[in-house]
Amino acid sequence: MIEFSNFITVAPLGGKTTFDFIVDEFASYAPTTSDDAAGLCWNCDRTWIIDLPSSDVLSYFSIYRSAIITIRSQSKDYQIGSDNMPAKVMITPNLQKAQLIMTCKSLKHPLL
Repeated sequence: MIEFSNFITVAPLGGKTTFDFIVDEFASYAPTTSDDAAGLCWNCDRTWIIDLPSSDVLSYFSIYRSAIITIRSQSKDYQIGSDNMPAKVMITPNLQKAQLIMTCKSLKHPLL
């Protein structure tokens, strides 16, 4: 079993800046298979609870942005999304926390 840290990096495509977020609790992450028009894909959708970011970051991610997500374990970094099939990321604020919503389909398992 892979033990992940609670840091997530979001690198928007075409952007020069990356965004680092701290996840409240990283219990597990298990992509599932799905069969759609593109054939057999891995469904990598996930929602994480994060600390409330600044208003500039909330404004930037108020709509879905194409990005590559990096999650870390003790031994390796795992990327979700690619230049060809990026993840879509949006942040919805709540009172003291926010939800980082990621939707992504991948042709290969992101943790292998």
